[in-house]
Amino acid sequence: MSYKELIKVANYYQVKYNFQVNAQSEPKVLYTGVVVDGTSMELLRSKLKELCPELCEDWVASNIGGHGHEQLNHHMTLGAKPASKVKGLDLGVLDSDVALDIVGFGIDHDLGIAAWQVSTNLPVETGNPHITALLKDGSVKPFLASKIKSWTPISPFPVEGTLMEVKG
Repeated sequence: MSYKELIKVANYYQVKYNFQVNAQSEPKVLYTGVVVDGTSMELLRSKLKELCPELCEDWVASNIGGHGHEQLNHHMTLGAKPASKVKGLDLGVLDSDVALDIVGFGIDHDLGIAAWQVSTNLPVETGNPHITALLKDGSVKPFLASKIKSWTPISPFPVEGTLMEVKG
């Protein structure tokens, strides 16, 4: 076999190997967080209409493109990484039900974002514990909710969810 033929065969097997490895790979972890259940998501959305009906008419409160589950009022992110890399997280609570207390609401008109403030004992690496609620439009990135500085206290209420790794 000539040198060129050997290179051709080696390249073929390298491509075949890469394809097999990629085909067997699990989806990448987008984030670790508490994903609220459907009842809690609907509760958050209905409370939005009470708190800021004017924003609910003009801003996006549900589906957005290119984001995790493409939902708002959906989850509280602990970290944009696998659970094993979130500092201080007890992996024994992964995939378990979790209650979160909603204690405030914040809006930053300059950033074009609004969020629920969450009180939790879970380690949150993304800044203020929050659940992104509204975006001015689809160009606003949901992670900007971690930059909200002013929170208005509200009468606390619980939401339920599951602590999990969200893959995509």
